[in-house]
Amino acid sequence: MQRYSALLTTASAVLRETNATLEAIAQALFKSWFVDFDPVRAKLEGREPEGLDAETAGLFPGKFEQSELGAIPRGWSISSLDAVADYLSGLALQKFPPEEDSWLPVIKIAQLRKGDTYGADRAGRNLKPEYIVGDGDVLFSWSGSLEVAIWCGGKGALNQHLFKVTSRDFPKWFYYFWTKHHLASFRQIAASKATTMGHSVPICSFEGVRALQPSHVYVTDFSSASIQSMTFNTFAAIATRNFALRRSESRCSENSINLETGTSNMNRGYRRFAFYP
Repeated sequence: MQRYSALLTTASAVLRETNATLEAIAQALFKSWFVDFDPVRAKLEGREPEGLDAETAGLFPGKFEQSELGAIPRGWSISSLDAVADYLSGLALQKFPPEEDSWLPVIKIAQLRKGDTYGADRAGRNLKPEYIVGDGDVLFSWSGSLEVAIWCGGKGALNQHLFKVTSRDFPKWFYYFWTKHHLASFRQIAASKATTMGHSVPICSFEGVRALQPSHVYVTDFSSASIQSMTFNTFAAIATRNFALRRSESRCSENSINLETGTSNMNRGYRRFAFYP
């Protein structure tokens, strides 16, 4: 049992390292394409965009135009972040008490940080579907320590101080990385509005945060043609797999502890019987 648990621990560590590398690659690609416009600059200078196949390179224009943010790729538009994605704030789940045989673990900031719901509070299942979190959902903690992450810890209920981020028009990788790109700005906003309740980001702040976007059609083309989408999907899938491994690792540890406790109790019982009849 201990050997199997050690193997799971090693596999989990390898997946975490692989996942961190994949996310770093995807985030670097996002910045290169949508913030620094490297493929557009290459075309403007008469060069082939580095590392892109012809289909993906063809999605980028070869010229810039002026905007409120300065030079941006021709034909692209600027919008507020809350026009790209919907930020659904969680509920005060103490108002939804669990039933004995019908409940969901409550996903709070603590659960988001550690990536699982072990030991979490419970809430009833009588919630609207949009307040139920599943693997692959994007969560953004808007109070305390601001973080954005892909949730891979199983089904749960969305608690207050967390946003569930979705979009009807844009792919997940697009709004995930735009939210993550602006995380430093959100932290500054939160610090400037700090109160005795701690740091938090009011929902109205999203209106002032800008996201640059190609047309909806082009974003769909990016998802089908680019390594950006493939890298992001792989990273999300590995994160889900890693959670499954950690869950198995935890169960092995619990079983090992139970076995050791049982053996220890048996030995103590034997000693009591042997020496103190």
